[in-house]
Amino acid sequence: MQFDKQAVIEFIRREVGSQQADQAEQQLPDHVDHERHAAQLQQFGVDPGDLVGQLGTRAQGPRIAGTEDDYESGQNR
Repeated sequence: MQFDKQAVIEFIRREVGSQQADQAEQQLPDHVDHERHAAQLQQFGVDPGDLVGQLGTRAQGPRIAGTEDDYESGQNR
């Protein structure tokens, strides 16, 4: 799942600390994938699963019409 860098930085600042957030801001890409960048996230004290659990609703990425999410939200009626 992809997240906007700023959302991840805010998460790190809140959950881990300012020093790690400042380092992450310098090293993370603009869009952070919790699986692809798991090792980097762990360097900053972030459990990728916790990131998904808390920021999952802010994920970035394309939505495909007709997916299960559309049915649940009522957008595919």
